[in-house]
Amino acid sequence: MPKRFCLKCKTLFATTGGQSYCPPCGADITARMNRRPKPNTTSRGLGWAHQQRVRQEIDPAAACWMCGKPGTDSDPITADHQTPRAQGGSDSPLRPAHRSCNSRRGAQQKRT
Repeated sequence: MPKRFCLKCKTLFATTGGQSYCPPCGADITARMNRRPKPNTTSRGLGWAHQQRVRQEIDPAAACWMCGKPGTDSDPITADHQTPRAQGGSDSPLRPAHRSCNSRRGAQQKRT
C-alpha cells in the first residue's frame, strides 16, 4: 500500500487511492464544509419584502403546480417564480411548487 504525507498535518499515512489528507484531517475538512450556512433570502438579493410576499401569496397546503401533489415534510411547498429570476423575473408572479420540482426546473421558463 503506498504511503503519502497529509497536506494538512504532514503525517505519513497509508493511502488506498488518491487521498491527499489523512483520515482524521479528511473528516475534519468534510465536517467544516457541511457546517457552512445556506444562503438566506437577503444574501440572495430577495430580503424581507420577498418573504412577506411568499407568505401572502403561497398557501403551504396548496398543491404543486408542476406535479399536482401536496407538499410533505421532506419535500415542502416553496415559491416558484413564474419567470425565473435568472431571466429577470424577480417580481414575477409566484406559484406553489415542491422544493424538488422547483430545483429540477432550474432557470427554465415553462408556461401553464
